[in-house]
Amino acid sequence: FEVALEHHIAMMQFVRGVQEQLSADGSLNFRDVFRSSVANCSLFEEAGLSIYLRIRASKWIGHKDHVTSPVLPMDEALEFRQQLLVARDNDDWPTFRDTWCTVLQHQNWPKNRQRSKEEAEACIDEVHQQASSDRQLRLQALQERRERLRQLRRLHHEEQLKERRELREARAVELHAQRKEAETLMLEQRLFRAVESVERNLDRRQRRIDRTREAARRRLLHLKAGARAREVRARQKEMQLRNQRRNARWEWMKRKDLTVEDMLHGCPEYLR
Repeated sequence: FEVALEHHIAMMQFVRGVQEQLSADGSLNFRDVFRSSVANCSLFEEAGLSIYLRIRASKWIGHKDHVTSPVLPMDEALEFRQQLLVARDNDDWPTFRDTWCTVLQHQNWPKNRQRSKEEAEACIDEVHQQASSDRQLRLQALQERRERLRQLRRLHHEEQLKERRELREARAVELHAQRKEAETLMLEQRLFRAVESVERNLDRRQRRIDRTREAARRRLLHLKAGARAREVRARQKEMQLRNQRRNARWEWMKRKDLTVEDMLHGCPEYLR
């Protein structure tokens, strides 16, 4: 336990020392800092230090895979690391591929994981092609999603325009009906006043004319009044039904459970 604790403390001090040196001077090379830190750690000098690499290259092999190495001597591992990082930072895939291929052929791999050059190149190319295919699929899915969003926005915009147009048309119909009703009432009032004037004139001139004709005229007026009353009642009933349908359409359009299909088909036939 004491040996393990000593090793853990030494490792933490080693990691902290590397981080502090790199933070203090960003121009320092990681390989030089690592070597100097190993040289300053007596435990590593006594026991020797072997390390392995684990490097990501998402732009070439995706996020799921990474470059790994067998356990290597420190100098060799740092050299491979330097080559891989320089190639990755310079966007040099051929160099990165060749270095990775060399790592995969290293003799320190267990026998069941050792590869020939052809096997290593085939493995690398398969990972690279799979990552490229996955990237293309993601891009295609993203484009399809954007296209669906554009279509939904367009349909929503068209539906809004349709609703506004229907509202404008409904308001126009309502205003037209109100104007017609006002004109009808005004004409009826004028007609009534004209009839009254004629009646007064006839009454003054023909006060003593045949009462039978007067009775017939009154019956005619009564029939006209009944017809007008029926017409007004029918018009009021029609307006009431129209208002009920309009309110029902408005309530239907304000429903929160409407789907895009419902909006495309419009309101039911009995509300139109």
